[in-house]
Amino acid sequence: MKASKLVSFVAVILALSSFRASAATFYVDATKGLDTNDGLTAETARKSLQGVFALVTPTTSADQVGDTVFAAEGDYKDETYESDAGVLYRAHVPDGCRLIASGVKARTRIMGAASTVVGAVNGCGPGAVACLHLGKWALVKGFTVTGGRSTATVNST
Repeated sequence: MKASKLVSFVAVILALSSFRASAATFYVDATKGLDTNDGLTAETARKSLQGVFALVTPTTSADQVGDTVFAAEGDYKDETYESDAGVLYRAHVPDGCRLIASGVKARTRIMGAASTVVGAVNGCGPGAVACLHLGKWALVKGFTVTGGRSTATVNST
């Protein structure tokens, strides 16, 4: 009987240690925000996507509710995230995070960048910036995503 209660107790502790009471909501504003802000309200929004994603707690499974980030209208184009593979992106959306544009899609843009290397094919090559790197179960909604390129070169023959 004691062993059964101990197993039940351990199971409850393990379940609670992975349980998250509630997901958080954060705000980002490329025009008016500051990355020194707390990001907890539209008035105290962070400026950059990477700045606000530093606040997000990634989920560890598909059945967990992740944090939500609301993005004000603006051009999200001034930051760079480098993946483990060395590819440059404007932002990495953490596992389970929902990134939602709160304004008009045409005025809420995540903008990649072409390579500036002479001879880059279609803008692909060193220094090019793709738009988004998505974590598992991540969601992006309501943005215009444009101009992204790959650091890989493409053989056009």
